[in-house]
Amino acid sequence: MYSVDLAKGRAPLQVYVDGVTGKVLGSKSLKERALRAKAWLRENPGIPLKEAIALAQRTLGAQEFPQEVAFPRPQGRPVLQVDCSREQVLLDARTRAYLGKWPTGR
Repeated sequence: MYSVDLAKGRAPLQVYVDGVTGKVLGSKSLKERALRAKAWLRENPGIPLKEAIALAQRTLGAQEFPQEVAFPRPQGRPVLQVDCSREQVLLDARTRAYLGKWPTGR
């Protein structure tokens, strides 16, 4: 099962999706504090999720599906962090630029 944090309008929402069938199993509203910040609600990433995953897979030279994709804003810069089992890839969420990779759990 996957847990996906989304924005419905200006309200954060967590959706649960079956990892095999893709069926939505349920959802719940989240308090902004649960997400640590509301900055991610201000803009969507400039890169579609499917493209971010494909870029990360190419970078790692693998077809492994990521365990997590996050949209943090360190120092106000929107990035996509794609975590696979052994490594994570950081992409600029506006320009699609590759910013680096390192072992997962760092």
